[in-house]
Formats: sequence, structure tokens, C-alpha cells
Amino acid sequence: MHKYKKWIFFPAGIILPFVLIITWFTGHRLDNQIATWLTQTSHIHGVATSWFDQEKNLLTRKATLHILISEPVQLLSLIPSLNGDNQIHRWLQQQTSLDLYIVIDHSVLPGVVRGNAHLDLKRGSFAELSEKLNIPHDLYWNINGFTGDITAGLEMKEWNWLRDEQTWLVAPLHINTEFTDSEQINFSVLWQGFQWRNNNQQAQGSLADLSLEGKLLVTDGLWLMPQTKLELKELEIRQPKRQLMIKQGHWVMRIGENRDGLLSVVDVRSQSDIRSLAYSSQQSDYQLNDLKAGLTLSGVNRQGIESLLMNSGMDATDTAKWKAGLNLITRNGVQFRLDPFDLQLNRQPVKVHGEVTSRPFDISQIHQVESMRSLLQGDVSIEIAPTLPQQFSYAANLVPDLISDGYLEQSNSGYISTKIRMVNGKLSANGVAVPY
Repeated sequence: MHKYKKWIFFPAGIILPFVLIITWFTGHRLDNQIATWLTQTSHIHGVATSWFDQEKNLLTRKATLHILISEPVQLLSLIPSLNGDNQIHRWLQQQTSLDLYIVIDHSVLPGVVRGNAHLDLKRGSFAELSEKLNIPHDLYWNINGFTGDITAGLEMKEWNWLRDEQTWLVAPLHINTEFTDSEQINFSVLWQGFQWRNNNQQAQGSLADLSLEGKLLVTDGLWLMPQTKLELKELEIRQPKRQLMIKQGHWVMRIGENRDGLLSVVDVRSQSDIRSLAYSSQQSDYQLNDLKAGLTLSGVNRQGIESLLMNSGMDATDTAKWKAGLNLITRNGVQFRLDPFDLQLNRQPVKVHGEVTSRPFDISQIHQVESMRSLLQGDVSIEIAPTLPQQFSYAANLVPDLISDGYLEQSNSGYISTKIRMVNGKLSANGVAVPY
């Protein structure tokens, strides 16, 4: 009997030290990574960090990270594409210092690190707010040292913010990202929504059941989206002068790269399905139902996309940078296609399909609408229900004249249609020249 016990405990005596060594090495690497990060952040002007260990042993690490940002604008040094004179830069320049306390817990296993963290809203800048925030949240991550895979995300529970003039009721939010390698990121967002009300402005709104999932791939330094899917149950905004409501929305978008000879181009494809979209104001009232929109933008110069993303810095006022990026795109020409584009406007069917292409041109060539005549070529077909124009007074009086002049035609079933073409600066509808 003692002989068998000896053989049973012998493998365990070998494996256990090996497991302990791997666990210690995993924790050692974690400590080195934290030390490296603290050293790197110490070189950022206006940012000071302190790390306070509260518990540290073979299997666990508990600590508090204190971050003091005396000049929030320095955060842009971490995102080079946003550096320079732009709206974000100017907004951060106006902000005072930020004082953050982050509570961090790590669990160390052989080759695996699991962590979670949360902002301490009772300390630092948040403690100075006149209206105290109570947002239950938890950041989490899981690092696999054997495969290099990383999973990270955010869990936020329900919370509310009540003031005399504003009310926010926020439902749970879940964000998850997976880094399978250095060139691919999978992400997903699931938000049950929120409700808000502003009594001073007599405005209110809500969002229900928003989900987003997709993938990012890096190709020669440019992040592309092979597929991204967005679904929305309901969005509602009510203001005294206007109202907007969207129900049952579904969007799919793909961004990929193709080779056009030696030129690298980007294609963007989007498919939208919306069950109901209603908009009303003091001047108009529209209701769209069963919208199916297929949009394709192809032949977009890759360098132009990179220039717009990296150099413009999200600042619409910097026209020189925008023009530089747009010129890289327009000088090669682009193609825009609708296929299909079907909907019901005020419960009357509308169908549109076709494409518009542009010749290579420079942004400086565009001065007025007339300057676009020779630059665009298109072929677009439109079909509407016979009762739709009657809902708009200006259209009801105009349509009979357009039919008699040949710009529109009406089938035996009553549907009104036209085929618009633009070639060499000349515009026609159903083969009849349109003066413009």
C-alpha cells in the first residue's frame, strides 16, 4: 500500500513545484509590466502616477493607482492622430486638473492573469462634484500568456442622476473586446439603453436595446472593418419644435481594401433596414416605413482615407488638411451606388436605384454647383406611388406638368417613374434634356 502511495505522490511532487514556478514567473512579468508602464507615464508632461500595493502574494495583487493630470491636454500625446490644433485639443486646454483613484485587483494563475478595476468615485475629482455620482462599474481583463490572447471589457450596472432640471436613468451596459493577435480586434457592445428629461428645455428622449458587434483588422497600418453590425430597438427624441423616433433599426457595414493595379483603394458597403422612422416639426411631418438601403462607395484612395483620419484631428475648421486628404480621393475618382433603396414615405412606396461616378478632379475646381456638371456621371431610376405627390401641395401641382413635358412617365398601374442620366455635363430625365 505504501508503495502505491509513493507512486501517486511522486508525480504531484514534480508537477507542483513546476506550477509554482510558472505562477511566480507570471506574477513577476506582471510586476515588470506595471513598473514599465509607470515609468513610461512619468515621462508624460503634466501626468504623475503613484502605485500603492495593499496586498501582494503569489496568487493575488491588490493596489490603488493614483493618477494626477495637471494638464489634461497632455493626454493627446498618447494619441498622435489627435495632436495639433483641433477641437479636442482646444477643449482639453480649457479643463482643470484631473485627480483619479483607481482600485485594481489581479489574480495570478500559471500563465494567466485576470484583473478588474474601478474608479473610486468618493476620492479625487469626483469627490469634489456638487452632485455625487454613483455609477456601479467594473473594468476587467484576462491575459493568456501562452497564446497571447487578451480579453477586456466594461460592466456597468443601472444608475441614475437626478437634479432639479435634469433626470438620467441609465440601464446596464456591457462592452467586450478580444485581442487575438496584434492585427485583429473583435468587439461587442450591449446596452439596454437610457431615459433622459430636461424640464427647462421641455425635452426628453430614450434609447432601448442597442447592440454593436464587429471586427477590426489592421492592413499595412490602416484599420479596416470586414464587418460591423448595429441593431437598435428604439430611439426617441422629443423637443417642443421637433420629434424623432426610430424603431427596429439594423445596419451592417463592411470596409475592405482592394488592389486596383498599383493603386490601393478602399470599398465601403452598407446595408440598412429600418422598420419605422418618423420625424415631425412645425413645418413638416414625415414617416418612413420598411426602409431598405444598400449603399456602396468604391474606389476610395487609401492614402486619402489615412490622411483624413490621421491629419485632420477631428477638426472641421482646418480646411487645408481636409482638402489635402480629399484631393487624394477625388483625383482618382469614386463610385457611389444605391442597390437597393426602397422605402415607404407616408405609407406610399418609393424605389430608387442606380449609381453616380466622378471623374478625377481637384477640390479647388469646385466653386458652385454648376462646376460639378462635367465631373459627375450618373444613371439613377426613381419610382413612386401615384398618391404620394398628392400629400405635398407643391408636388401635386408640379407632377402633371412634368408628365406632359416628358420628364416623368406614368404606367398603366398609375406608378410614376423617371430615369435620370448625367453624361458629359448634360442632365436628362427619361431622355428629355433638363435645363440647369
